[in-house]
This record gives sequence, C-alpha cells and structure tokens, in this order.
Amino acid sequence: MKIILSAILLSTSVLAQAPVTSDAVEARLLDKIEALEKRVEDNIQAQKDIVAIALAAQKEAVLKAEASMNIRLEGMNEFRLQMKDQVSQYPTRQELWGYLTGAGGVAAGLGYTLAKKGGREEKKKP
Repeated sequence: MKIILSAILLSTSVLAQAPVTSDAVEARLLDKIEALEKRVEDNIQAQKDIVAIALAAQKEAVLKAEASMNIRLEGMNEFRLQMKDQVSQYPTRQELWGYLTGAGGVAAGLGYTLAKKGGREEKKKP
C-alpha cells in the first residue's frame, strides 16, 4: 500500500511540474518519429553495406574460378597436343597389316601365338 501511495504522489508531482499540452505531445511524437526514421535509415545503410561486401566477395570468387578454369584448360590443350603428336607417330592399320603379311607369314604365326596365350587353341577339323 505504501508503494501505491508513493507512485500516486510521484505521478501527481510530475504532472504538476510539466503540464501536458498538445504542443508538448506533438514535439514528443516528432522526436520519436525522427529517432525511428534514423534507425530505419541506419538499418537500410547497414543492409546496403552487407550486400556490397557479399557482392565483392562473389565477384572475387568468380575471378578465381575463371583463372583456375583457364589454367585447367591450358593443361588440357597441352595434353591434347601431346597426344596428337604421339598418335601421328603410330602406324596406320594398312601399314601394320602390310608389315605383318609382307614379312613371310608373320601374321599367321602371331595369330596362333595370341590364340594360344589367350587359352584358345584352334580346333582341327576331322
């Protein structure tokens, strides 16, 4: 009960010191509105800063990925050129067949050897 009485006395003394007028209420509301507008503007600016930082990080990641991809593609192109050079040194099918048949029956002997190593033996017809 003592607390309630002290609260009532305090509120009446505050009211007695500062009478409430429409101008005072309006000024207080304008102050509150300005403070709220400032907080909203600060939040918007913070969001813009966050988006700018994220965008910069994303651009940097894309540049790194492009550089990495270019290095990889250069390596692949170099490998392709090496393979092309190597393949150009291989004999063609016709050259190989001519070599094997022209060497006095080497192809027939090679076929027999391969069949034997593979576990297959030629069946003789009765």
